[in-house]
Amino acid sequence: MFFNLLALATFATAVPLTARQTEAYPPTSTAKGFHLVANVTKAGKLGQERFAELHGTYVWQYREGPGADIPSLTNNSRGSTFWQNDTTVGATEFPKFRYAVMADWLEVPDYFDIAEGDGEDTTKNRITFTRRGGMEGFHVADGLNNPWTGQLQFPMPHESEVTLAACIPFEVPWFPNPQIFMVYGNVRDGGVDWVMPENCAHITLLAECAELPPLYEKAQYTREYAMEVPCFENVKGIDWNMYGA
Repeated sequence: MFFNLLALATFATAVPLTARQTEAYPPTSTAKGFHLVANVTKAGKLGQERFAELHGTYVWQYREGPGADIPSLTNNSRGSTFWQNDTTVGATEFPKFRYAVMADWLEVPDYFDIAEGDGEDTTKNRITFTRRGGMEGFHVADGLNNPWTGQLQFPMPHESEVTLAACIPFEVPWFPNPQIFMVYGNVRDGGVDWVMPENCAHITLLAECAELPPLYEKAQYTREYAMEVPCFENVKGIDWNMYGA
């Protein structure tokens, strides 16, 4: 079951908080390459003092080990460059993974995936990368009159409400950068009760237009079916006072 976009409606208020305007988001452009930028929608228990550590940071591929990369957040660069493969137009390269979002990594790309839980924590799952094809359902939202155009959408593996969260590792010196999780909530009295850890904040990931870099000369794949996706020209430059998201 895929993520229900309407679930975002109750908490998609971007920071800084302002009175709602006519348009939720600024106009989008299109590009085949894009960065992913964290937009904090609720600071939660982190408080505003740590808001700057997350808001406006970029997703990048942190190398955890051989063949294992983690989507982390950085404010030192524009992060990794992503692209979206369209397998609906006859591509045979990735036949199982419709609209797969990936980033180059030498011979093979990194696909977005959802890590399996440890069996005890049922409140969240870590977003991860894999080179084995990833999980179907990660895509940049598009379509007319879609208020979430330009946002990264994701699969919903459980029968519950779900949101993305950025979590700051308080006591992990070997990995100081924030990581990305899916956090689950329960619908109660017309709202959603989020079990948000104290070191985490609600986020959305916005696509920022970028040029695709040249492929690695020994890459075992092509970008023949890379899609034009909706993206924002400069996410950090958006004046959220002008918009209602």
